[in-house]
Amino acid sequence: MIDTEQEVFLLEDVQERIPTSGKRVTRVLPGINGWTNIGAVALVLFAGFSVWYYVHLARDGAKTAPVSEALSDFGQYLGGVISAATGLVTVLFVAKAYLQQRKELAEAKTEAIQANEHNQRIYHLSVTQNINQTLFSWLSSYDALINSISRNSGTSGRRVLQELYIEWFASGPVASEIENNGQYASTDPDNRTQAFIRYIINGNGLTSEELDALYRRSSDVLLDRFGRMYSSNRADLDSIFRTMYRLLWWLDTLESLTSREKYDFVALVRSRYSWIEQAFFLCNCMTPRGEKFALLAEKYALFDNFEIDAREILCSVIQWSKTPTGTDHFRNHPTFQALSESAFSSDLAKIALGIST
Repeated sequence: MIDTEQEVFLLEDVQERIPTSGKRVTRVLPGINGWTNIGAVALVLFAGFSVWYYVHLARDGAKTAPVSEALSDFGQYLGGVISAATGLVTVLFVAKAYLQQRKELAEAKTEAIQANEHNQRIYHLSVTQNINQTLFSWLSSYDALINSISRNSGTSGRRVLQELYIEWFASGPVASEIENNGQYASTDPDNRTQAFIRYIINGNGLTSEELDALYRRSSDVLLDRFGRMYSSNRADLDSIFRTMYRLLWWLDTLESLTSREKYDFVALVRSRYSWIEQAFFLCNCMTPRGEKFALLAEKYALFDNFEIDAREILCSVIQWSKTPTGTDHFRNHPTFQALSESAFSSDLAKIALGIST
């Protein structure tokens, strides 16, 4: 039997022979059968030599010594040979038993590692399946919340969001509010709002300072109008924003998933967004109530596929917020905040997460 220290030594030695790459490599053990054959040959040689020695003594030794004395010497010699041969054979068999046990321990450890890895794969697959089921159940609840929104006009679901967007923070109402405040009034008497929209988006005839001032005013008006719209429709919108935030937060905090798996799950979620939902979530992330939502949006590039519409002041403000002047404006703003570039770029988000692009 091998004591505890020997077992530890053997297990450590086996561990050294199992690469961390997962490839199973077994060292070729010494050929114990060859050692046994060598011992057998040695015994035959000793036996032959013993016969020769006996014959030599019986024939020549009798001339100088009595036969009894010669036989006594031969018996002592033969006893020494047998004792040495027996010791050699014993050592060989002990070595064979030791190496065999070492081999069995190595095989047992390899099988244990493989079984453990297999169990971990089965467990991870089971966990992933449960996450998939929970995720799609959650998304179904989210879709049900969207579809449950309705207005007296008869519209429901995402069409309600579209109407709210047009009424509150699309380019038309934003431009009209700025005009009503007496700033940057349009000179087109036939279509003042549309002329102003072209003016703010294209910036024709403005210096860089004037254009920055126009964007600062436009962003403040746009996000202020979003806040008023949200307050007026809190009963319909509050559960939508909270449900989506909790879903993203849940995925982000799952310890059983790798960063890559978390990113892929969030990418699956964002693929279900319509443009109008992205616009609502985007404005929400730029307000105080969406600060935590914004962190997850930046971490997982939640607006990676947000289509920039050149006709919308919202999109122009988003583009301006990425400029040095826009960044400084939102950084020092007492109420609103801008999203970092990673919220719109999956490559930047993946680099920050430490996963391959």
